[in-house]
Amino acid sequence: MRLSANLPAYLARRPSLLIVVFATLVLALIWATVATLIFAERDRVFDDARHELRGAQRVMGAHVRRTFETAITQLSAVDAWLAQASRSPAQADLADLEGVTKRLQAYTEGAPSFRLFDASGRTLAFGGAGAEGIDASDREFIQVMLNAAPGTMHVGATILTRDTNVTVIPVVLKAQPNAYQVAMIAAGIPVDDFHKAFADFMISAPGTTGIFRRDGKVLVQDPDPERFVGKHIPKFDYEKFIAKWGEYGIIEHTSVVNGRPRITAYVALNPIPLLVYASIHVDQLNARWWSEAINDLMLGGLATVLAIALSAWILVLIRRKDRDALRLTQALREAEAANRSKSDFMAKMSHELRTPLNAILGFSEMISDVRFEALASRHRDYARDIHRSGRHLLALIDQLLDIAKIESGVVQLHETTIDLQEFLAECVAVTAPLARANKLQVSLSVEPAARALVADHKQLRQMMLNLLSNAAKFNRPDGRIDVLACRVPDGLNIIVADTGIGIPAAARAHIFEPFGRGGSQVASTVEGIGLGLPITKALVELHSGWIELDSSAGGGTTATLHFPASRIPPDRIGSIAA
Repeated sequence: MRLSANLPAYLARRPSLLIVVFATLVLALIWATVATLIFAERDRVFDDARHELRGAQRVMGAHVRRTFETAITQLSAVDAWLAQASRSPAQADLADLEGVTKRLQAYTEGAPSFRLFDASGRTLAFGGAGAEGIDASDREFIQVMLNAAPGTMHVGATILTRDTNVTVIPVVLKAQPNAYQVAMIAAGIPVDDFHKAFADFMISAPGTTGIFRRDGKVLVQDPDPERFVGKHIPKFDYEKFIAKWGEYGIIEHTSVVNGRPRITAYVALNPIPLLVYASIHVDQLNARWWSEAINDLMLGGLATVLAIALSAWILVLIRRKDRDALRLTQALREAEAANRSKSDFMAKMSHELRTPLNAILGFSEMISDVRFEALASRHRDYARDIHRSGRHLLALIDQLLDIAKIESGVVQLHETTIDLQEFLAECVAVTAPLARANKLQVSLSVEPAARALVADHKQLRQMMLNLLSNAAKFNRPDGRIDVLACRVPDGLNIIVADTGIGIPAAARAHIFEPFGRGGSQVASTVEGIGLGLPITKALVELHSGWIELDSSAGGGTTATLHFPASRIPPDRIGSIAA
């Protein structure tokens, strides 16, 4: 008691001891802080990994579900065609089915390939699709379906096709009775499409993504150094697994391949008999944690060396660092949450809208075909209206996805040398129906020195179709559209001029903003959501160029796409100059 009361006076009389005590307290505080930061860093690394896995689970599940639902829908459409054509008085040739499958595939990204099989498991060719007489009776999906009832669907094990040498996942439908001896219809979904879609999902640490069936058969795994594709997951029981963990979630477990601890996010795609997963090794997360914790350890060592002289200043810096780290962590989490919300929205919209649209477009095009004589003419008109509206809605969705890709910075250029005379003539021909509907005259002029351009063909086509459709939609009846490609001192210009309603002065400042449409009453009655010009501006800037609009209210609009001289092939410059 007496010592406690006299301790301050005792220390005051011994300043060296006071410094030692103070430095000891500072060192204890420093290392306690370092330990807290290190373990907080571990929690952050693992939390980030779980958030990342959860996002990958959602996006992968939506992509795989959309892909297989599209394949199943298309198989049903082919089956319906075979049954309908068999009952038709004027039975169609089986070769006509090739046109039906191509129309179905036209609206599908990464479209599957179709094969027809007879009751013995041999292939039947139709048109130019597939090879005739290939014996596939030894394939697992054929053996499963030989005695199945019509309408039965089966997802087969991953195979390497014998006619095209492509690795696919077969989705097979037992066909209805028909006059073409078709017993089974198969759609081969390319495995490479999944590898491309799932690439670079894992950022926190190297991970594994894949797809397997309810019976535990692995269909896709990336990477797959152990060659696990085609094997069964040992002791996997789907019913017990779902009863214990549910249809989706994140679990920590031991790898059945190498016995290492893992964190895995999965989702069951009911009623499709598949599970999709993304997984990260725990020891890889620990390695990342320790690589980042070294910085904290080094900071602790430096603080130890300077603790006696600079302990107070170090405490201030630590507190400031904690505050900054807290704000930065919060900002990063908010940004990651916003990015995940956007990704979830795009994946959901792509699944919820594209899948039914593909079915609507495919079936409406089929029933509007003149060969379906049994349908009343007004029903075919209804089908054409449905098909036209579906194509319009699909175009709007594609524009939304395009602007999202551009904003996220994932759009890349695939450059080729383009002959502008042929290319612009093709673009004018594509928009000719819209020009004829408005009684517009369209002229095309390409200077000989301006025929060659190095650009991304698909993106340049999208830019030109946006400008030409705008010139047609916002023009006057009996007006004109003039298209010109010409050389200028610093590059090459493509010009689209119209005699339309023009753009009011108040709207020009916002014309390149998403969903801005020129601000006129006429524009509000025209189809579109105002993404054409923003997309065009972003794409031409990817080519190191720019777009310029010269317009006035009621005075028409002239749109100029300018490309720098670096996009004119040097060999073409020499030949043209000669």
